[in-house]
Amino acid sequence: MMSVTCIKQGIRSQFVAFLVLFLYLLLTACASVTDLPGSAGEVSFVDHVAGVPPLREYDYCGNYLNASKEAILEAAKFALIKQNFTIQKSDIEKGVVRAEHGVSSLDWNIVTGIYFKETSTGVAVKILVRTAVSTSLYVDVRAQEGNITAKEWLEKILESMEVFLKEKHNISTSALKCG
Repeated sequence: MMSVTCIKQGIRSQFVAFLVLFLYLLLTACASVTDLPGSAGEVSFVDHVAGVPPLREYDYCGNYLNASKEAILEAAKFALIKQNFTIQKSDIEKGVVRAEHGVSSLDWNIVTGIYFKETSTGVAVKILVRTAVSTSLYVDVRAQEGNITAKEWLEKILESMEVFLKEKHNISTSALKCG
């Protein structure tokens, strides 16, 4: 017959194993700014949508005619701050602004990188948004659509950038896509 002490130790060790596994899964589900490319040279300036669980990823690429890298950097910083992101890295020479949002009502963590490079007609801009696994405890239409929250974050950032560029520099995006 097993003693009560042995049963308690077995339950305790199972709880510890569960807790360690839970913490591991929680930490690996986070999106990190350091996971994003460090410069525009590391980014493919082509439009596409990609994502592999647990990270959700959405990106956009556009051209800004007659823009300067300085104007794009200014607009990127403005847009990220407006959307409550904390800028982690900003480097005009490397053509990058990387930022982190943290927890939102639908996402565990949101990170973004805005990459830019000069072209013959202006500046090409690539925006990459990654979100960790949704914290939603219920299934709804949004969760079934997959990348919807990453796409929404990208749209908010892009809209803020474009409003800033139009109002401050009279620059608008081109119909031409990157790549």
